[in-house]
Amino acid sequence: MTDDAADEDVMTPEQLAGDVAAATTALAAAISELPPPEPALDALPDLLPLALGSPRKVVTGTSSSTAAPYADAREHLAAVLDVVAARATLSIAEAWHTGRISAPGGD
Repeated sequence: MTDDAADEDVMTPEQLAGDVAAATTALAAAISELPPPEPALDALPDLLPLALGSPRKVVTGTSSSTAAPYADAREHLAAVLDVVAARATLSIAEAWHTGRISAPGGD
């Protein structure tokens, strides 16, 4: 293989630019000939899926409360954890009282 044969396979920048321009023109013509897309159908039906139950009703704040709002998220989280602790304590006490849980016998 000689240098002349290798040079025949290499395109000059002008040839490459001409090929890119021709390809761009052909692509633009092909795109303009495509039919317009069909209108999209609504992805969601009008009826709501109820597998997880009916949607919750939005409650508006019409009642008057004398409680002050939480100062920050930490205060709210502390109150929620207090409720969780109280419910867990109540569940354990009820289970102990009914005999579902008991201490192992000392005998």
